[in-house]
Amino acid sequence: MDTTLEFIALLPAGTDVRLALSHPDHVFPDKSVTHRNGLLLVSTPGEGEIIRITEVDTQFQGLTLEIKAVCADIEKLEHLRFWISNLCRTVLKSEQLYLLHDGITAHYAGLIYPQIHRIENRLRRFLIRFFLHVVGSHWLQSTAAPTVYTKAMVRREKGYDKWTKLLNHELSFIDFHELGDLITKQSTGFNDPTLLRSRILEIDSMDELASLKADMESNYTKYFQDTFQSKRFHSHWSDLSHVRVRVAHNGLLMQADLRQTESHIAAVDAILDVAESRITMIQLSERDQDHFTPLHESESVAEETDPTEDDYSDLLPKLTVLGKIDLGKVRREKAVRRTSDTHPAEETEEPRLLIEAYEFLDALEDYRTNAHFDMSRYLALSTILNMLEDEGYDRDSCRRMAYQLHNEGKIEIYEYSEPFWMKSIKAIRVV
Repeated sequence: MDTTLEFIALLPAGTDVRLALSHPDHVFPDKSVTHRNGLLLVSTPGEGEIIRITEVDTQFQGLTLEIKAVCADIEKLEHLRFWISNLCRTVLKSEQLYLLHDGITAHYAGLIYPQIHRIENRLRRFLIRFFLHVVGSHWLQSTAAPTVYTKAMVRREKGYDKWTKLLNHELSFIDFHELGDLITKQSTGFNDPTLLRSRILEIDSMDELASLKADMESNYTKYFQDTFQSKRFHSHWSDLSHVRVRVAHNGLLMQADLRQTESHIAAVDAILDVAESRITMIQLSERDQDHFTPLHESESVAEETDPTEDDYSDLLPKLTVLGKIDLGKVRREKAVRRTSDTHPAEETEEPRLLIEAYEFLDALEDYRTNAHFDMSRYLALSTILNMLEDEGYDRDSCRRMAYQLHNEGKIEIYEYSEPFWMKSIKAIRVV
């Protein structure tokens, strides 16, 4: 089946087009030029008519030509596209040259776009499954940059239809290159400056600062170093993004673009094959579990999330007595001592308590001896801090006490990990 090209060229008056067309070239060395019925025809013995040129009337004072090139061999036609363009511009000194119809680009776009469409949606599917697994239902707010997330929501509202009511397809409103950024540039849980500020204010030691720096690493390093980064995912996805833009905006395409696209897509397919097989091996770090949820939604998310091995405090009964200490009584007595001299009891908001060493150790001992503790292989530091905070203790005070007791050799704070985990969990136990 023949593929065609159509040009309009504005040339200086008196240009000898026939002479220029007779110049030899390496693809059609045996072409001949004839003039018939006002047309210039270029033919070859093997291809037949390959170029037809017609003079047309316009307001332009020079010579206006319509040029049509036809060839069944698209590689030879690709040569003609360049040869005609170069001839008009450099030899005939065309003032303007328009490509009205580009059958070559249409052909390659028809082959390229379905492949890009498939790989784009495969990555969307992987991102949804992966981040639901490691982050939870609010993964997009936690992972996407605020500007990207807001733009997606605005686009979603503008495109509101019956499917918007039925499906959570916000990811469909994120641009192609931004999908790649969720892997290569973003850092889950640190896309909101408020969350980062909260983490910084909690730092009490150099170890915690080092932990924050590690957690702030991009998703590329934290989750995808072995499967994506080492296989040059960013380079492949970036090149596909450029091709996709050219297809979408009708940029000229060549056979080389098709070959490169197929090569990049094959590479991304191979990366996703491995990544999809390892989804269940990836775990969220203890730090990320504490901080990935947007602040205004943290409470509702906590209610909806099932307990996991990373934080199993929900498996335990709500304790008001830990060991031999009645925390409720201690809290009330401390609050009265601090406020009775200066404020009426009915007008005083209960203050957060500074924990004592024996209170922390008794709380830890109660967890250790509780029957439910055997349901997990370790006790996350965040779990004991969350429990003590629920009982009215100041979280920063509890964290400082934990590290103080660790330095004194009374407890141990250590890194817990399992095979295939990308990050370790900060855990705590009695020495």
